Amino acid sequence: MGEVCAMFWDIALAVLAASAQGLTGLLGWRVAVGVVPKWRKALYGRLFVIASLVGITAVGIAAYRGSVTARELTPHARIKLVPKENNQALPQPLSETRPLRVNYQSLNIGNDDATKASSCARVYIQDGGPDRLFVVEDVWQQFTDWCRNNKLEKTGPISKGEIPFGIPYWATNDAPYIYPTSQQIDQIRHGKSHIFATVAILFDDRLGSHVQEGCWWIQAPADPESPWHECGWHHMPIDDRRAFTKQR
Repeated sequence: MGEVCAMFWDIALAVLAASAQGLTGLLGWRVAVGVVPKWRKALYGRLFVIASLVGITAVGIAAYRGSVTARELTPHARIKLVPKENNQALPQPLSETRPLRVNYQSLNIGNDDATKASSCARVYIQDGGPDRLFVVEDVWQQFTDWCRNNKLEKTGPISKGEIPFGIPYWATNDAPYIYPTSQQIDQIRHGKSHIFATVAILFDDRLGSHVQEGCWWIQAPADPESPWHECGWHHMPIDDRRAFTKQR
C-alpha cells in the first residue's frame, strides 16, 4: 500500500509540473501571437508567474522525493529502540535494597548490518512532570554529559560491536546503578517524581556513522505493569556523534 501511495504522488507531481509548464507555454503564445486587451495581458502575466511557481515547486518536491527514495534503496542499518516488552522493562517493584535497572530492546529494522556499534544507557529519577520542557532537558543533559565522560561499551546480540538485521537484542542500563530511597519511591508512586530511561546507540553502515537515541519515562505508580511513554522534548541533531563522545 505504501509503494502504491508513493507511486501515485510521484505521478501526480510529474503531471502537475508538466501541466504548469504547458500552461506557461500557452500563456506566452497567446500574448505573443494575438492582440490581447491590456487587462487580459495583465491577467495572463499573473497566471504565468503562478504557473511557473507551481511548476518549480513540483519539480523541487519530486527531486527531493527521488533523493529520499535513492537513500532508502541503498543498504543501510536502522535501529529501533523500545523498553523491553511483556512487563520486563522494570520487572521488579521499586525497592531501597535493589538497584534500579531498566531493560530495553534494540532491533535493526534496516536492510544492512550495523557495525562498530556501541551503547550508552542510563536511568534517572527526576523531580517534576515529564510534560515540562526543563525536566526532560535536564535529564537529557545529564545523560549526554555522562556518555561524553565515560567509555561507551560495544553492543550487539551475537558479537559485540555488530547488530545484524532482524535479531532482537535486549540490554540493561549501565552501572553505577541507582538505589532509590524510600522518599524517592513515595514521590514516584504519587507522580511527583519520575523514572527516565535514556539510551544512545552509535553505529556505522554503508552510508556512514549514525546515532539512534531513545528516551522514555514510566507512568505512576511505576510498577511492572505501568506503561512507558516516549519523552517529547529531547530533540537532538540527527546523527551527531559529538553529543555523546569527546571527539570533535
